Amino acid sequence: MIRRLKRSGLLVGCAVWVVGLGAWAQGPRPDAGTTQVTKKEAAVTDASGGHCTGKATFCGVYSQTFCNTQPGCIYYFGSKMCSGIPPKCETATNAKYCSLIKGCSWK
Repeated sequence: MIRRLKRSGLLVGCAVWVVGLGAWAQGPRPDAGTTQVTKKEAAVTDASGGHCTGKATFCGVYSQTFCNTQPGCIYYFGSKMCSGIPPKCETATNAKYCSLIKGCSWK
């Protein structure tokens, strides 16, 4: 009986890990509450000739309510925490995308 419980626990643990790994590899869902910037918009450099500077805010500081508003962050209900890797400010090529990344500003 104990061996059966240990095996089923291991099986469930592996299944959870695989599902979590798949979600992590895919990144945030487009419908997860984030404002999506198309590749075309991101590729267009702002006419003002400015650049994006600052340091993107770490995902772990966000609550469930605000986690998915930060590009690169996603809220995991199982662990009840916000996780992910926000883009570096320098990667934003226009003011609109720069303003979406908390901690960054267009100058």
